[in-house]
Amino acid sequence: MSTPELPTARHPATQPAPQAAVPDEIFNLASSTGSAHEPFPDVESIAVLRGGGIGDLIMAMPAINALAQTYPHADVTLLGMPSHAAILRNRNSCISRVEILPVAEGIRPGHGVDPAGLNGFVQAMRKKQFGLGVQLHGGGRFSNPLVAGLQAAHTVGSRADGAGPLDRTLYHQYFQHEVLRALEVAALAGACSTEHRLQWQATEPELLQARALLATFSLDPSRERPLVLLHPGAKDPRRRWPTASFATVAAELVEEGCQLVVVGEKDEWSIVQEVVDRGQALLPSRNAHRQLVSLAGAMDLGTLCGMLALSSALVANDSGPRHVAQALGVPTASIYWAPNAVNAGPLLRGRHRMQIAWDTACPECGAATAGQAVPECGHESSFVAGVAADAVLADTLELLRS
Repeated sequence: MSTPELPTARHPATQPAPQAAVPDEIFNLASSTGSAHEPFPDVESIAVLRGGGIGDLIMAMPAINALAQTYPHADVTLLGMPSHAAILRNRNSCISRVEILPVAEGIRPGHGVDPAGLNGFVQAMRKKQFGLGVQLHGGGRFSNPLVAGLQAAHTVGSRADGAGPLDRTLYHQYFQHEVLRALEVAALAGACSTEHRLQWQATEPELLQARALLATFSLDPSRERPLVLLHPGAKDPRRRWPTASFATVAAELVEEGCQLVVVGEKDEWSIVQEVVDRGQALLPSRNAHRQLVSLAGAMDLGTLCGMLALSSALVANDSGPRHVAQALGVPTASIYWAPNAVNAGPLLRGRHRMQIAWDTACPECGAATAGQAVPECGHESSFVAGVAADAVLADTLELLRS
């Protein structure tokens, strides 16, 4: 399944200009990959495989931008997810179209895994005769065969022990930041870039939809009372900070003069409502209660982008909305489990603060859970409950005042 043509920006003025070379070793991509690879010749089309959530796409975008800048005449196709297509719709990017991945083991989770569906997808993509196939989807056990199956003229990607080969590969070690891993993979195709940031803007329709939704609750981000968003959800329940902690921060921020909106998807409604109920119980008056509202399930991705762009800060777990906020330039105060911070935490601290939970043993059974290929014990208790509300509140207030 493919999306309509997306608005593309080959050399958009809205994209950041390439930054001067950073002397730090972590950005010396030619050195890290062993040699400076030249771009492949005659590449007119690029397929990039990256499934996962919105945050996964956002962390891959600096590498995808680097590829587009290195191959300025090539069409870029993302082999991705419906949510990727939704957030890229009507947004200038270097991606021309999104081909929706089928449900398949190690590629896209879901019910109804059908090997024939994956085979049909690969055969359809093979007919497009890509000049370059790029694997940014994990260590390659399932994703390298898919990219190899495209029969692109050239292929690059990461490769864990036991994964299938591509033309050029980067050794996949689990504990590496995903932005830097993707940039290293892009460097295998000659696309060396030191720009690890993604800069998006909310569209005017997104901003209008967000303002209209806020107005139904008599909230106005143009007033002196800052708008702060909270996102207490996360796909993995072990990454969720307790609702009581979010509620404490929410109530304190209302007392400090902020307007609080708690956001989440439809299946996060109960979590969001618990934060609102607990937070309102900590506030002294009904008037204060009106400054803390739930918008769970009330907006699509575009409206969320508009809402984030209108806000002064986001308080969140390690989740897609946190990555979207960062891409939009919105300050974030976040709560991370230590292993996830290595892979997906914010790289800079000027506008993004992170409180880290260092416990690596399951709080229920004590099983070790950190490390590559460590089997999960099956418990879903929060690993980040020990992060103090006062610390997250202090981070948020400092961001609002800076």
